[in-house]
Amino acid sequence: MNSIDLILERISSKRSFSEKALQLTEQSSAPINCEATWSIIESLSPSELMRSGISILLNYSDGKIAKLVQTSNIIGSFRFQSENGLITILIEPKVPAQRVVSIVNYLNDDSGFSHEKSTAYSAQLDLLTLQLRNCVISIERSISKGSIKGYKTTTDRLPYIKGRAQYLSLFSNGPYLGHEKITCSFSEITIDTKKNQLYKKALSKCRKALNDRSDENLASLASNLLYSLSSVSDSDFKSSEINQLATENQEEKATILACRDVLLNLSISPHPGIAREFYSYSINMADLFEKYCHKLIEDSLPNRNFKSKGEIYPIDGADKEIRLDGLFSNGDKTILIECKYKSIDSMASIRETDIYQCIAYAAHAEVTPDVAVMLFPGTSYDQQSVDVVGEINGFNIPCGTLKAIRINLNSSPEMIITFLSDYLKKTLDAI
Repeated sequence: MNSIDLILERISSKRSFSEKALQLTEQSSAPINCEATWSIIESLSPSELMRSGISILLNYSDGKIAKLVQTSNIIGSFRFQSENGLITILIEPKVPAQRVVSIVNYLNDDSGFSHEKSTAYSAQLDLLTLQLRNCVISIERSISKGSIKGYKTTTDRLPYIKGRAQYLSLFSNGPYLGHEKITCSFSEITIDTKKNQLYKKALSKCRKALNDRSDENLASLASNLLYSLSSVSDSDFKSSEINQLATENQEEKATILACRDVLLNLSISPHPGIAREFYSYSINMADLFEKYCHKLIEDSLPNRNFKSKGEIYPIDGADKEIRLDGLFSNGDKTILIECKYKSIDSMASIRETDIYQCIAYAAHAEVTPDVAVMLFPGTSYDQQSVDVVGEINGFNIPCGTLKAIRINLNSSPEMIITFLSDYLKKTLDAI
């Protein structure tokens, strides 16, 4: 093959490289009718897809094979690449993106938020608030831990010796007369470190983006943090410089990478659906729902001295253990919660395995709850903020009955807590 044929082959190969995008909803399946899209998905590593909660199915019906992509509890944006092309998959939550943002804000916990470098399409710009919030909150935590100061190495000509003096350069210019300045390299405690310069740069971009999005609370926090860094120099950063900074500061690595996300890989556009580079993110909605319910119950019992008990208990004789989603006690009464991120319409739609699991937990000798509650998500605007679906009886457990409650993810935490506080008070008083 001559050089011209090789060039033409490369051009042809480049043109045939396909780039596709899919927009899906969590806990759903969608048919893939485009052969080019299916070719990319089929060629991907199954472990890569599973890590994002994505699986591929073949469904045979009416003599035809339908190709499907199925999603799980994970929402986020992901980019996958194989020899057949590149595909960006955006998985939206079942509730509006603003509600997911507000739940994360209410929890004030980003531990369920993971991200890595990627390119993606976002149909709902509000999801990017999670990335902005991740950066601002991470910087706040870093500064509050006392990491605002550091050492800065400086080289200067001084009339006295400080740090390490460059004697060779001093005497190479002739005899020392006693009044000449000496070049010295020394370290001083300063706020004007590379890390703080990076924080300042990232906060400036976050504040502008948050102001454009009318997120006043987060924008105000970014402004306050910027004020604390007002004496820090303005500086630009390359990706390699930020990576090196992350390597040198392992304890603050996550914060530094969040800054890199905002500065170098997050281009915010006011037009949904426009391609833009940013770090892909993923949130396991089942984990988020569990944390959300735990805090809602915790905040619904503020005046009863309830405290969260241990959540891991052994199974004697089996060398295994059970892990509870939540157990609260005030020494007199105990409340057990079990969270199931599954949609239910009625008591009949609750899976038997979920009922048996909760019954087993309630029957454990070290748990012995006075109230046992199964919590399910609600996503309809027509539903109440909290809906008591029903009770399960007929089992010999300390609490007697197992209550099923639906928490509407479209309702504010304040509305849910108001209902739960009243409901739990009446339930505990009746025991």
